Amino acid sequence: MRRFLALFIVFAVFPAVAATPEDKAEILFLNKRVQFLEDAAKSARTDMDKAAKEEAGTVRDVLDRRIDDFRDYQNKLITGAGVFIAILIALGYRTVIDAKKQARQELEAVKAELRLKADTTLGEHIASLRLEYETHFDDLETKLTARVERFNDTAAAREGEIGEIVARMKNLSPEKAANELSDKDRETIEKMENAVPEAKRTDNDLRALAFAAFAEGDKHDKNGNRREARAAFERALNYYGLLRAKHPRLPTANRDFAVTQCRLGDLFLAEGRRDEARAAFQRHHAIFLDLTAADPNNPDCRRNLAVAESRLGDAFLAEGRRDEARAAFQRHHAIFLDLTAAEPNNPDYRWNLAVAESRLGEIFLAEGRRDEARAAFQRYHAIFLDLTAADPNNPDYRRNLAVAESRLGDAFLAEGRRDEARAAFQRYH
Repeated sequence: MRRFLALFIVFAVFPAVAATPEDKAEILFLNKRVQFLEDAAKSARTDMDKAAKEEAGTVRDVLDRRIDDFRDYQNKLITGAGVFIAILIALGYRTVIDAKKQARQELEAVKAELRLKADTTLGEHIASLRLEYETHFDDLETKLTARVERFNDTAAAREGEIGEIVARMKNLSPEKAANELSDKDRETIEKMENAVPEAKRTDNDLRALAFAAFAEGDKHDKNGNRREARAAFERALNYYGLLRAKHPRLPTANRDFAVTQCRLGDLFLAEGRRDEARAAFQRHHAIFLDLTAADPNNPDCRRNLAVAESRLGDAFLAEGRRDEARAAFQRHHAIFLDLTAAEPNNPDYRWNLAVAESRLGEIFLAEGRRDEARAAFQRYHAIFLDLTAADPNNPDYRRNLAVAESRLGDAFLAEGRRDEARAAFQRYH
């Protein structure tokens, strides 16, 4: 590079100077010298690179050996540390076992001490509780004895009150007993019902409960509360049924059971439950049929049998069984005809005979038997005419007399006797 620079200077600066042979020889020498120097530099550079590479390889080998030596030392150190740690762990585990053993011994000692204290304390506490409970039980026994005595006194007083109520109602039918039952009587019976368990109720208790239930049903029935009336009559029927089960031949128990069946039948019939109504009336009729057969001269039994025949006739009529209804009404009429013949001034018998005449008249009129219908209605009318004349201020007599006029008017109208029918309806009006 330097050679080319020298030649550039020579030819550029001195272009006008001619080169001599000596100059040319010197220039050639210089070129060769420059070439030699360049080759020497290149060779030296090559040698230096080789030497540097060799030196680098030597350094790398030294470093690798040192790294390997360090790794060997590290492994040895780790191995030694592991052994040392294992020794320490073994020593520590033994120490832990000893400490645990000692702690267990101390714990057992504490347990034994606590157990001894607990046994002592528990014994003292049990003795204290036993004394306390014995004192408490003594007080409780005293109070219980006093309470039993008061209860016995109260029960005796209640039994006396219930017995007095039953004695007053003894010979009364359920309907009459319902009218005689006072608010105080009802309160007494309610207290008994709440105080006496079912299994311990006496005959008087059952009678009193039946009276109260029947009276409640009668009240609801008169107020038009059929559901409540039916529930109350069913309770009364249950109490009378319990009495019948205990005394199956007791006339009053059978009578009252049958009368309650009749009231239920009336409710069923009013609700259109014809099958249930007829079944209730048939049970009612069967009981009074048995009672009358057992005592045929008993007027009360015969009267109730007649009423049962009438109710059975109503049930048959509601079902369209007219022949069976007529037969029942005729039996009803025959019984009251006999009773009235025996006691002609008995207003109850005369009333029921008039009702029997009316029911037969309705059947005859429906069957087109006009003469018989008119005759029955005339007898019906005549009875209430007499009853009203004897007691003109009695509203029930006057009401039934009006109904009799209406029925008589129906009979006259059916026969085409319009003037007499009009006169009867005008009296009814």
